[in-house]
Amino acid sequence: MRRDGSKVAVGIGVAGVGLVGIVAMAVALLVGLVALIFSPVTGLMSKICSPSIGSGVAHAQKALASDAIPRKYFELYRRAGAEWGIPWNVLAGVGYVETKHGTFGASRKDGPNFAGAAGPMQFKQGTFNSYKVDANGNGADRYEAGDAVFSAAKLLKTQFSSYAGLQRNLTAEELKRTIFAYNHGPGAAYRPSDTYVNDVLAAANLYAKKYHLTSDNYLDSSLCSAGLVSGSGPFGRRIAEKAAYYAKPGPGQPHPATSLGVKVPYIWGGNGPPGGFDCSGLAVRAVNEASAGKVSLLRTTQAMWRGQKGVVKIGGDRKDLVRPGDLLFFNDPNAPTHMAIYYGVFKGTRWMVEAPRPGKFVQFADFDARAEYVGALRVTPPPGMEGRSPGTVRAMSRPGPRGGVA
Repeated sequence: MRRDGSKVAVGIGVAGVGLVGIVAMAVALLVGLVALIFSPVTGLMSKICSPSIGSGVAHAQKALASDAIPRKYFELYRRAGAEWGIPWNVLAGVGYVETKHGTFGASRKDGPNFAGAAGPMQFKQGTFNSYKVDANGNGADRYEAGDAVFSAAKLLKTQFSSYAGLQRNLTAEELKRTIFAYNHGPGAAYRPSDTYVNDVLAAANLYAKKYHLTSDNYLDSSLCSAGLVSGSGPFGRRIAEKAAYYAKPGPGQPHPATSLGVKVPYIWGGNGPPGGFDCSGLAVRAVNEASAGKVSLLRTTQAMWRGQKGVVKIGGDRKDLVRPGDLLFFNDPNAPTHMAIYYGVFKGTRWMVEAPRPGKFVQFADFDARAEYVGALRVTPPPGMEGRSPGTVRAMSRPGPRGGVA
């Protein structure tokens, strides 16, 4: 049901007129079919916060350039699209039509509209409960950016049982039908010329041709909470993305928002390009960059584990508490000999970033497949950094040979 982030091209025709006042979209419609391009975009970053089934939600009116996407929203569309097999620009089209990417009527303060729909993707609570995705591990919430976008992608892919199990891209007609049902409900009689469908596809087609990223809006910092979006959300996610920048992903692995694009070798004592990293050097660099130079970790794995201040310690028997950006330790609960940075869940696998050993390169690895995990450290954000978390949790793994977990 879920797909990797490989390139997919989908063509969708748009019958009718796009959003009022969007000249570029109207031109695209007159020209005809515009390809929807679903592919990772290297070097760019972004984020969002909730769909409307039969909501009759009025289109967002707040001023926003037709080809503009807030930075944090863009990355959520891209990640959720890759996870659920929905073109990212279709998700962005929905986000634009519903609330202009969270810039109009989408905050918790705004609350539900007259039909009960709320959040940037305008979910009714009952619909959200049926398709909710807890994207950041702190409980699903229709107002939260990651939860809303990933839930919207899940709804578009699975609301029709005949689509849910498909191992291919949805066709143009299938996409139109699921977009229609997103707004009107899966039981409504499909109308190919529906205005909502045309508006979403007009926006999607425009984004396939051009877009520019804008600064984050107020929702991103106040309502979109820990542990999902690259380089722009809570402090832990920034750490994860900074580490992932140095990893060159393989097939079926996460595609970070930004990537160095080359293999970075393991070098004992290495602190990073132009050279390489050892395991602790990678963590030191990621945390330092994520904190804009405000946090400097102790240099070695054992020094961090034994004496790092300003961290929360999480025991090896509580892997469920691990969140993106947490520093993972292995092999010996008293003197660990290896560490990595937890990245997050992608395609059902919990990934970490590591510089493993001589002869290898910085890479993504399956966290749960790695034996002898002994615990994690969570770095507390410095004052003034977004998404501050409470100060340090400490717990140890269950006793066993070398403290490992089976």
